[in-house]
Amino acid sequence: MKKSYRFIAVLSSLIICAAAFSACSGGNGEGGSSNNSSISNSSAQSSSDEISEKKTSSADESKNDESSVSSETQSEEESSETTESSKESSEAESSINSEQNSKNASEAQKPSESSKSTGNKDFDDAFKDNKLDISLSDDMKKADTTEAMTETLAKYEKLWLAEAENANNKLQASSLSDEEKKAIQSDYDAWIGEFEAKKKEIVKEEKSKWNNGSIYIVNAAEKVKDYCRDYAMYLYEKLYKIDGSFELAYK
Repeated sequence: MKKSYRFIAVLSSLIICAAAFSACSGGNGEGGSSNNSSISNSSAQSSSDEISEKKTSSADESKNDESSVSSETQSEEESSETTESSKESSEAESSINSEQNSKNASEAQKPSESSKSTGNKDFDDAFKDNKLDISLSDDMKKADTTEAMTETLAKYEKLWLAEAENANNKLQASSLSDEEKKAIQSDYDAWIGEFEAKKKEIVKEEKSKWNNGSIYIVNAAEKVKDYCRDYAMYLYEKLYKIDGSFELAYK
């Protein structure tokens, strides 16, 4: 009987151990499965994050590329617009200068109209067809730049200065009284003495009227030439009253 109880006790212990072992094995299996599932999920999540990051990075790079292309395109367009605007401005300025050059040349070709009248109609009619005015008109037609026009006008400024000297010399050799000759000589000397200052005054006055250098230079040169022409005309008119004629030194 005691042996039977012992057997039953041992059997019960074995059953309990087997049950406990089975429970532990099952728990470890579930835990391992859970751990494996967790690792798998973590790996999948990591892979998903990497893919997401790559997509985001790719999208950002794409946006940056698009932004760069857009910026370059805009810069090229702005550069093109600036170039076009500069070109149009240059063409407009060139057109204005060309028109002004033509106007300057046209005005300079008519010196007798811009010069003062002496009040002596017979003399004025004869003087307006003088050789220097005709020669100036021909030379100005050939001057196609502001520099050429300025040089031409400067040339005739000197020629008219020479004519004033020639007229004064003829008056000093004329039948006028000594007192009249002295008065004419004194007037001539004063005019010559003040000429350079007057010339600077004319240039300064024209410069204050115009912003464009080429315009004021040509206009000033024309006015200085007319200033010399007017004084020579004034002296030749005195000679015309004495002899009824006059002759320029210019041939």
